[in-house]
Amino acid sequence: MGGQLNDADGAPTLDDPSNVAGIEMLKRITDAQGGFAAVKSFTDSFDTFGDNNQYVAGQVGAQVNAQWYPNVLGPYADQIDIEAVPFRDADGEPFSVASGTAFVIPVGAANPAAACAWMINLTSDDAWMAAGDARAQTLETDGGLNTGLFTGSPAADQEIREQFVTETGDAGFDQVISTFYDVVDYGQSFGSSPAGQEIQNELNNAVTAALLGDKTPEEALADAQEAAMRAYENATAG
Repeated sequence: MGGQLNDADGAPTLDDPSNVAGIEMLKRITDAQGGFAAVKSFTDSFDTFGDNNQYVAGQVGAQVNAQWYPNVLGPYADQIDIEAVPFRDADGEPFSVASGTAFVIPVGAANPAAACAWMINLTSDDAWMAAGDARAQTLETDGGLNTGLFTGSPAADQEIREQFVTETGDAGFDQVISTFYDVVDYGQSFGSSPAGQEIQNELNNAVTAALLGDKTPEEALADAQEAAMRAYENATAG
C-alpha cells in the first residue's frame, strides 16, 4: 500500500500515512473474526509444531506463513490439503517481503580479519550447498518432504532447488513449494536500520493497540514513531 518502516538512512518512518491503510485492513479482517483478543487466544492454542497442528485439526481456512513452515507440515501430507498464494499489492501485483539479522564485528575486536573470513565462509554458496545436503540426508533418514532452503542468495537458492528439491508426490505440497520459490523473484527487503529491532517492536505495539481499539491507527503509529525515533537517535549518537 506504499508504506515503509524506515527510510534509506535507517530512520524510522512508522507514521508514514500510507502505513495506516494496512492496519485498517488488518483490523477489519480481525474484527470480522471476533476481534483481536478472541483471535489471539484462539491462535495461541494452536499445536503449531505438533501432531495436532492447526491444519490437521482443521482450525484454519487460510493463514499467513513463512517459507519454512511447509517443513513442519511435511510429515502430515497425507492428512491435509494445502495450497499457497502470494500477497498482492493495491494494484494486484504479487509481492513478498524479507528481513533478517546481520553479523557485526565490534570495534576493538581481537581478530576482525578472522571474524570477517568466518562470516564470508558461512554465507558462501558452498556453505549453503552443504546445508542443503545435510537437510537432504536428514530427510532421507527421518522421512519428510524436501521443501528447499531459502538462503538470501539467488544462486544458492536455485542450485539447492535443482539438486535437492524433487516432486513430492503430493500436488498440493508441490504447488506450495513452487509458489514460495516463485515469490523470491519479486521480494522486497524491509530495509536495514541501526534501530531495526526497536522499530519492529514499536510497530508490533502499534498494531496491537490499534487492533484492540485502544488507539486509532494514526495515534498508534504516531506514538510508535516517537519511541522508535528515540531509539534511532540513541543508536546513531556520537
